[in-house]
Amino acid sequence: MLDSIQRFFQQVLAEPEASSDPAPTLELATAALLCEVMRADYHTDDIQIAALRKLLQRHFLSARRMWMR
Repeated sequence: MLDSIQRFFQQVLAEPEASSDPAPTLELATAALLCEVMRADYHTDDIQIAALRKLLQRHFLSARRMWMR
């Protein structure tokens, strides 16, 4: 599993190919990884989803505000 994650990051961080698809953002990558961690125990409920949403909004909105100053 760690090998596949490492290969993914090597491909993503390698020189980008000419593509019409935009590169994934840090926010999207973080959200995807946290979703996978949340689903690791095969039990996901509305409280977990709401907590993840709140955490991502709080972190990335505050970071974005800091950069816009």
